[in-house]
Amino acid sequence: MLLEIKPVRVGIADLGCSSGPNTLSNIQELVEAIENIQGPEPEIHVYLNDLPTNDFNTVFRALPEFYRELRKQQGVYIRAYPGTFYDRLFPHHSLHFLYSSSSLHWLSMVPRGIYDEDSLSLNKKSIYISKRSPSVVSEVYFKQFHQHFSLFLKSRSGEVVSGGRMVLIMLGRSGASHVDRGISLLWEILYQSLATLVIQGEVEEEKLDNYEVNFYAPSKEELEDELYGKLVDQELGKEDISSITIALVLTKL
Repeated sequence: MLLEIKPVRVGIADLGCSSGPNTLSNIQELVEAIENIQGPEPEIHVYLNDLPTNDFNTVFRALPEFYRELRKQQGVYIRAYPGTFYDRLFPHHSLHFLYSSSSLHWLSMVPRGIYDEDSLSLNKKSIYISKRSPSVVSEVYFKQFHQHFSLFLKSRSGEVVSGGRMVLIMLGRSGASHVDRGISLLWEILYQSLATLVIQGEVEEEKLDNYEVNFYAPSKEELEDELYGKLVDQELGKEDISSITIALVLTKL
């Protein structure tokens, strides 16, 4: 895409950037890839996004070393855009490449329908979808994911230029069942650990009964259903990276 349109400015966004060593290392690889393209070098505008509670100061303190390691010493501009990525974040048609890793399986809230009229969880003895969960639990979790992912795609549609790419990596599941030895097993181990603390008197049983995680691991089929007909027009590629990870490569037409 950059070879064809040769923009004078390239916009890159990392959604759910966190503040660890991978934050700037991913950006460095992208900047160096752009440098290898033949022709005039464009300005590179990097947008780092995470929730306002993210430690952006740690990222900013690492910038001097980041710039020293770059071959391109001029024309790389980095800024932070705190906020939820389930809403608009960036200027209209400002992004050529968007990357998000290990973030989109997190919901902004626990599903609304998980509690009854007395604010008691319908999913007692579990903190996520398990073999003990009533069928309504998986339904309300999927409904919340559907709403969130649709908002994500709609928001990015206004921000990504025609021909721009998105690479989205998230935890997922390999089939229709929510109960397997992948994602659900991890949450089951956490629940059993918390249940042990209840027995030891370290945690109140009522608090554990009403605790639910704001997480959803979609299947490939659910993601396909979400993508078709949405404002991101074409799915270029999709592949399993491991048994519980899904990668999507999307383009905006």
